[in-house]
Amino acid sequence: MDENDIHSVTLKIINSKRYTRLRPIRYSIYIICFLLFYIPIRPLGRPSVTDYLGINRTLVYGALIALIIIAIMLYRYSKNYEWHGNLTLDSDHITISLFNLEPLLFSIQELKNFRISRGSTVHHIEDDRYPPETNDNWINFNHNDIDYQYEFSIETLEINNEFEKVIYDLRNKYDSFYYESI
Repeated sequence: MDENDIHSVTLKIINSKRYTRLRPIRYSIYIICFLLFYIPIRPLGRPSVTDYLGINRTLVYGALIALIIIAIMLYRYSKNYEWHGNLTLDSDHITISLFNLEPLLFSIQELKNFRISRGSTVHHIEDDRYPPETNDNWINFNHNDIDYQYEFSIETLEINNEFEKVIYDLRNKYDSFYYESI
């Protein structure tokens, strides 16, 4: 890499509290749907659980369909993050541009406890878009005794590639930089 090559990436600053707060509810609904799907099935000609309990199969399948619709609506609602602004990251500076506020420019050399945590376990899917489950990404640092913490999203393969180039630059340039990827 040439010394003059500077990689830069602009990421969305998001708030995914709604998605993470509703995740246990969604997963509970998924488990209930799984159970409701299998309750009316007769294993090897034996009576099903609905036969033992005297529950109408139509009622079970109606509840299953209703819960599937609720699960889909809840997923669509919770996957839409609140977008708060942009984070521009390069090998020398961080720029935080929150909506309705003046942009903040930080020199990386002046930062303490500079850390980026990449929480996604899936880095992209076939159509080069990222599912909402991959947006558990955080940047943390301290500047002038003020702690800053922002959650950001990586939404496409192209942005991911630029992000990884910037991370590579930061790891080579700053010993105090800590990067964590799950």
